Amino acid sequence: MDFKNPMFAVEYYRQTVTSNEGSVSLLVIVLEVLLSCCGNLPHHVQKDMLHELVDGLSNFSVQRELIRLNVEIAVQLTHHLVESKKEARKKVKSWTGDLLQRSQLYLENTLKRDSTKVLDKDQFLCHLHTVGEVAMHNPRQLDEKTFRLLQQFLFISDANSMGDIAADPVAKALTVVTVGKLCVLNQMWAKQLTRPLVKLLKITQDLPTLMNIIYVLRDLCVRYGAMMEPHLLSLWLCLKDTVVQVRITTLTCLVELLQGNYIKCRGAMFFHLLSMLCDLDENVVELTTYFLRDYLVATNKNIMYEHFIDALFHFNGYQGHEVYGKCSMTREERENFLMKGDKFRESRELLYGFMLENMDDEHRMLSRNNLVMKVLDGASEGQVRLDEDGENVVLDAIHILNSKQICLSALQQECDEDPAAENIDKVTNILVKARNKAIGEVSTILNSHIPYNRHPQILFVINMHFCGSENIVMSNFINITCFTCHSVRRRI
Repeated sequence: MDFKNPMFAVEYYRQTVTSNEGSVSLLVIVLEVLLSCCGNLPHHVQKDMLHELVDGLSNFSVQRELIRLNVEIAVQLTHHLVESKKEARKKVKSWTGDLLQRSQLYLENTLKRDSTKVLDKDQFLCHLHTVGEVAMHNPRQLDEKTFRLLQQFLFISDANSMGDIAADPVAKALTVVTVGKLCVLNQMWAKQLTRPLVKLLKITQDLPTLMNIIYVLRDLCVRYGAMMEPHLLSLWLCLKDTVVQVRITTLTCLVELLQGNYIKCRGAMFFHLLSMLCDLDENVVELTTYFLRDYLVATNKNIMYEHFIDALFHFNGYQGHEVYGKCSMTREERENFLMKGDKFRESRELLYGFMLENMDDEHRMLSRNNLVMKVLDGASEGQVRLDEDGENVVLDAIHILNSKQICLSALQQECDEDPAAENIDKVTNILVKARNKAIGEVSTILNSHIPYNRHPQILFVINMHFCGSENIVMSNFINITCFTCHSVRRRI
């Protein structure tokens, strides 16, 4: 980026940042502009600014919200002021090493159990933030003793041993960020901290601390993917948190990890993501729709078809089938992500509709055939037992077969003039493609876009399992079948 007058940014910086005038958000913008244009400044101005920045950091007089940008600008200026990268790294390690040593010594003296030092909260938070930011540029200067003390402070159960600061939510939240950065730099520390951090995620009532734990877990997944895989469940469960902000943050982090290929969308994870389409917050639904439609479907056009039949068994919690509903889930997952019963019928239909809308016509026809052969025939032959969950699977299948979304796109468009003649070529092409897939006879598929050929299976299930019973499913079957027959007459 070219700046015509970079000195304006310097003058404004000295007017606002050094005098602490203006809001924090304004000061952050000023420093971000300065970070972008510091390479275009005259050499003597760069040298003076580096001296001012390092002095401010060394005196620990910088507002903690501005420490990161101050460190980044100082590092950039150091590289601009010397010719070789090797010399620049040496100079950066020199002033960052001094900062780290002083901040670590302060924290050690403050966090010792027998410390009699009067605690200044602002100074404590300033040193805490400085350690996390400066360590990123000089990790070898980190002292394990400092990490142990911060770990002890974060998970301390005896608040009286460290005074009021131990119960301060801001201090806890910032400590999470700092130890998270240290763990990114040291795998052994990350292994030791991950399990306690996940436990804290489940029990903490402080929103900033919870949010920071989510961000730290995301960063650790990027850095140590395989090591973090056993702990991913805790992150997925945050998708069902009662606080909207937590759900949005968690979903954003998971989308970033999936798009970066740091974690895989395997097992029940796909269905967990799909279930977020039923969230009450519009932003969550919008982000989920974007990811599923513009990323997952765009990279794998078969993904909705491949998971469609399994979705019926999964969301209804049916586990008796030989093939479907085999995703391994914990008790917490089942309680939070399944949508069993009539209470969630509309939610399930919304998900099925979304999956069908993101299939092509060929996959819709194959899905229609699978619903009849795998679900309805399975129920009539005893492969799907008709307990409460099985009944809901069958009812969902019949609702889908009678839905508009499963029809071919050409047939979904209502035309006033002879729609059959207008769309017959499209339908024929789709049938030719589908014939080479898992369908035995073209004639069976041809008839499958009209509902009448599905009634033998439906009626057999009714006669076999519901005649003479006073089950609510019997009534549902009959109502749906009557409605479908009416639709057939209307279409014919």
